[in-house]
Amino acid sequence: KGLLEFVRKNPGKLNYGSAGTGTSHHLAGELFKLQTKTFITHIPYRTASFDLVTSFDVLQSLDADQERQTMREFARLLRPGGALVLNVAAMELLRGDHSVLAGEVRRYSRPMMRDAIDAAGLRIERLTYTNGVLFPAILARRTLERCRGLPQVGHAGDFAIPPAPVNAALKSLLSVEAAVVRHATLPVGSSLMCLARKD
Repeated sequence: KGLLEFVRKNPGKLNYGSAGTGTSHHLAGELFKLQTKTFITHIPYRTASFDLVTSFDVLQSLDADQERQTMREFARLLRPGGALVLNVAAMELLRGDHSVLAGEVRRYSRPMMRDAIDAAGLRIERLTYTNGVLFPAILARRTLERCRGLPQVGHAGDFAIPPAPVNAALKSLLSVEAAVVRHATLPVGSSLMCLARKD
């Protein structure tokens, strides 16, 4: 009871550690946060500990204060010259059932990501949308979902593996896109990938 009271009065002030992402201790900490609607930071490392920090599909599910605090923590953890690689849900017009399931607070645009990176004191080296080859299909589906009305939290969503031939075709398309993204910036996509550096 005392711990819960402290966490609620001091959001983000308590850190917890684990043996790694996905371990039982980490999952228990995340479950505690969800069930108590609290925010506890899971970054038990010293300042300037890493040359590389990555975050995939996390920031869009944090409220604005949590996002700012998390970005500051990423910057704190990086050594000078270190890199931050982020992947986030992109483009508000792609909000749909998946957004509800994933607990998205926002879907990022390039300007939103630039603002978040700047506020953390980092410098963007690369910023591009990804999953652009799937954009027309995703846009059509998500538009229909919004017209129908988005489900309540707890809906099963669209986490289903398509039939093998469809999955193989999608994998081929994304492989081509991956080659293109090495040399070009995509104008649209369901995700936004950022490479930023600490000077």
